[in-house]
Amino acid sequence: MAEIFLGTQHGAEGFEKPVVLKRIHTALGADAQFRNMFIDEAHISMSLSHGNIVPVLDLGVANGRYFLVPGGWSTAGDLTGC
Repeated sequence: MAEIFLGTQHGAEGFEKPVVLKRIHTALGADAQFRNMFIDEAHISMSLSHGNIVPVLDLGVANGRYFLVPGGWSTAGDLTGC
Protein backbone atom coordinates (compact mmCIF):
# COMPACT_ATOMS: atom_id res chain seq x y z
CA MET A 1 0.00 0.00 0.00
CA ALA A 2 2.85 2.40 0.76
CA GLU A 3 6.60 2.71 0.51
CA ILE A 4 8.78 3.72 3.46
CA PHE A 5 11.92 5.83 3.06
CA LEU A 6 14.49 7.30 5.40
CA GLY A 7 15.03 10.98 4.64
CA THR A 8 16.53 14.12 6.13
CA GLN A 9 14.65 17.22 7.19
CA HIS A 10 16.70 20.34 6.54
CA GLY A 11 16.32 23.61 8.42
CA ALA A 12 18.05 26.87 9.19
CA GLU A 13 21.73 27.07 10.15
CA GLY A 14 22.55 23.56 8.97
CA PHE A 15 19.82 21.87 11.05
CA GLU A 16 19.31 18.27 9.92
CA LYS A 17 17.09 15.61 11.39
CA PRO A 18 16.46 12.07 10.14
CA VAL A 19 12.80 11.42 9.29
CA VAL A 20 10.73 8.60 7.85
CA LEU A 21 8.56 9.20 4.78
CA LYS A 22 5.55 7.02 4.00
CA ARG A 23 4.51 7.42 0.35
CA ILE A 24 1.57 5.92 -1.54
CA HIS A 25 2.53 3.30 -4.14
CA THR A 26 2.29 4.68 -7.66
CA ALA A 27 -0.47 2.24 -8.69
CA LEU A 28 -2.66 3.20 -5.72
CA GLY A 29 -2.10 6.93 -6.12
CA ALA A 30 -4.54 7.00 -9.02
CA ASP A 31 -7.31 5.54 -6.83
CA ALA A 32 -9.23 8.48 -5.33
CA GLN A 33 -10.71 6.33 -2.55
CA PHE A 34 -7.26 5.11 -1.47
CA ARG A 35 -5.85 8.66 -1.58
CA ASN A 36 -8.71 9.83 0.62
CA MET A 37 -8.06 7.01 3.11
CA PHE A 38 -4.37 7.98 3.23
CA ILE A 39 -5.25 11.63 3.84
CA ASP A 40 -7.80 10.61 6.49
CA GLU A 41 -5.12 8.48 8.20
CA ALA A 42 -2.87 11.53 8.42
CA HIS A 43 -5.61 13.84 9.72
CA ILE A 44 -6.81 11.35 12.34
CA SER A 45 -3.26 10.55 13.49
CA MET A 46 -2.42 14.26 13.77
CA SER A 47 -5.39 14.82 16.05
CA LEU A 48 -4.66 11.94 18.45
CA SER A 49 -2.11 11.71 21.23
CA HIS A 50 -1.46 8.32 22.81
CA GLY A 51 1.62 6.24 23.58
CA ASN A 52 0.47 3.47 21.20
CA ILE A 53 -0.22 5.77 18.24
CA VAL A 54 2.59 7.03 16.02
CA PRO A 55 2.06 10.77 15.54
CA VAL A 56 2.05 12.28 12.06
CA LEU A 57 4.23 15.37 11.73
CA ASP A 58 3.46 16.34 8.15
CA LEU A 59 1.35 15.51 5.10
CA GLY A 60 2.41 16.62 1.65
CA VAL A 61 2.42 16.03 -2.09
CA ALA A 62 5.55 15.73 -4.23
CA ASN A 63 5.42 15.00 -7.95
CA GLY A 64 1.70 14.24 -7.63
CA ARG A 65 2.21 11.58 -4.93
CA TYR A 66 1.02 11.97 -1.35
CA PHE A 67 3.36 11.30 1.54
CA LEU A 68 3.26 11.63 5.29
CA VAL A 69 6.00 12.02 7.86
CA PRO A 70 5.39 9.94 10.98
CA GLY A 71 7.22 10.89 14.15
CA GLY A 72 8.81 8.80 16.84
CA TRP A 73 10.69 6.31 14.66
CA SER A 74 13.19 3.97 16.25
CA THR A 75 16.71 2.89 15.36
CA ALA A 76 16.26 -0.29 17.43
CA GLY A 77 16.94 -2.54 14.44
CA ASP A 78 15.01 -5.35 12.85
CA LEU A 79 11.47 -5.76 14.22
CA THR A 80 10.66 -8.85 12.17
CA GLY A 81 10.49 -11.14 15.21
CA CYS A 82 8.16 -8.88 17.21
